[in-house]
Amino acid sequence: MDSSESKQVERWNAFVKLVEERGVAVTATVRSGIETAANAAETLAGTGRNVACVTVRESDAARAAERRGAACALLLQETKHTRNNRVKFLVGEAMLREVMVDPTLSRYDALVLADVSERHAVSDVLLALVRKIKQHRKELGVVLVSSPIEARPLASSFDPSNPPTVMSMDDQGFPVQLYYTEQPCTDIVRDAVQAAMQIHRKEGPGDILVFLTGEKEVEDAVHAATEELQSRQKSKGRALLPLPLHGNLSPPEREAALRLPSRGCRKCVFSTAIAEGLLEMPGIVYVVDCCLAKMQVCDFKASMESVLVVPASKIQCNQRSDKAGTFRPGKCFRLCTERAFNESLPQTHPPEIQRCDLVNIVLRLKALGIQDLLRFEWVVPPSAEAIVQALEMLHALKAVDDEGKLTHPLGTHMAELPLDAMMARALLAAGKFGCTEELVTLAALHITASIWDIPIVDRKGLNDARAPFAVEEGDHITYLNVYNSWVRAGKTPNWCDEFRISYRSLRKADHIRTQLKLHLQRIRIPLATSGQEVEPVLKALVAGFFANAATLQAGDFGEDGQPTFRSFRGGSRIHLQSMSVLHGSEPPLILYTKLIPGSQLHYVRDVSIIKAEWLTQLASHYYAHRG
Repeated sequence: MDSSESKQVERWNAFVKLVEERGVAVTATVRSGIETAANAAETLAGTGRNVACVTVRESDAARAAERRGAACALLLQETKHTRNNRVKFLVGEAMLREVMVDPTLSRYDALVLADVSERHAVSDVLLALVRKIKQHRKELGVVLVSSPIEARPLASSFDPSNPPTVMSMDDQGFPVQLYYTEQPCTDIVRDAVQAAMQIHRKEGPGDILVFLTGEKEVEDAVHAATEELQSRQKSKGRALLPLPLHGNLSPPEREAALRLPSRGCRKCVFSTAIAEGLLEMPGIVYVVDCCLAKMQVCDFKASMESVLVVPASKIQCNQRSDKAGTFRPGKCFRLCTERAFNESLPQTHPPEIQRCDLVNIVLRLKALGIQDLLRFEWVVPPSAEAIVQALEMLHALKAVDDEGKLTHPLGTHMAELPLDAMMARALLAAGKFGCTEELVTLAALHITASIWDIPIVDRKGLNDARAPFAVEEGDHITYLNVYNSWVRAGKTPNWCDEFRISYRSLRKADHIRTQLKLHLQRIRIPLATSGQEVEPVLKALVAGFFANAATLQAGDFGEDGQPTFRSFRGGSRIHLQSMSVLHGSEPPLILYTKLIPGSQLHYVRDVSIIKAEWLTQLASHYYAHRG
């Protein structure tokens, strides 16, 4: 054992002793939070403890569990500890449900919370709950994995009579040289492409990762880079392969961006912020950072979430630059001046809980018996306006009564279902309409990624693939046709390949569907099918998503020629995303179950055509004062 390994063992031993003595440790790390968390969980499990390791990203939890042969609870899976397997990896939502079932987390001896410095809403709520649990269970070990800048404030939020100790756990990674522009950038996509081209021409071996703000910018950059490469005469040396990376890619496209390129080829990945949280990206040596980020904020007056392009935080930029030093010394090129970086970029952004819709969080807290939300000991309190608006929506969904208390059995069952509040309400309403089999399928598909294994820019390919299943009622019935056809074909991957449908998404939805049916059986909701009748299915959706109705604005078309809709809630302008089967059509009234927020214009997918009388029949209490 060399000196560095010996030092690491000593530090981990000190870390275990710290958790044993004080119960709380805050580990400061930047480069690989989930790996630090997973190692901490394994170390604690090695002392005979049952350990929960919690992260916000499903992919992180799944991969960390797979590498260690551990149990995993991503969304619905119910797993138990065994004598040989004392570590359980969970996403934040799954951990919240564990607290609902077992308020003192008596099944665990220690908790490791990763990603807490990213300040996701669920992470902040879990942290607040863990602090309360620690007051009753002094022996519970708690480890928070945080960036150094957030470590001490998080440590100070615990009991001052026995404060946690901050330990630096990040001795991973190689040095990264930083470069800045001499002048401010005027066209981020163009400048990012040019920076990547210059790296390819002048720098040594190693792949390139370019951070941009969103999916459109990523696709535009890939297109521009491809065009520039085609316009140049073939030259000697390594070829450059531009690839996109964002949340709407098919699994094969995503894997192409993450795996090593073929010999003699350099990969250039144009990515959204999704790459910040990836465990590893083999081969990346150069990073180009636009130093901008998209931040989701809730406009409480308009009752709509929007996405703004803002300067990235310094913490985000450091996460991005660290990608260049994962495997060997690297370089990061920031598309801003050094002065702008130092003076204009914030150290951090406001926590998500202060700028997001709180409906689902408030529902879970109500189920935990927390009635006075304004006096709840939040890590950072959300605005009173956000809490009130969440309660108003839950009241409209009939999950809480006039006094703000959880209704029974409806509100209780909504909180128990591992779904967002609107989808839970729709699924429970399906029992009344005799279509629970259909709604449980739609609920499962609602959680998974897109079922179409086709790039979003391939309009013809998308239309051809959907043609055998598409119906005039819209996306939801189309999805049912796809799923039912796959079941009749024996749930085979070959069938998915034939119709360019994602086998991974359907398989995941099928597993979630099985788990949801068990939940329904437990709360005695009858399982029934409406057969070929589609109206009961659409009515059940309206019962849950009535607030997501929008009307056609006659004569109002966007720059792309697409018709504009206006939402009842907030009056925001809406366009149909190209993934919707209704894209380009002009139905008078629609209902959507997925929103892609923008800064001025919002896009929706998973859309169906509905009748106006259904809104008055099923949500008269909501629309009465809206005319």
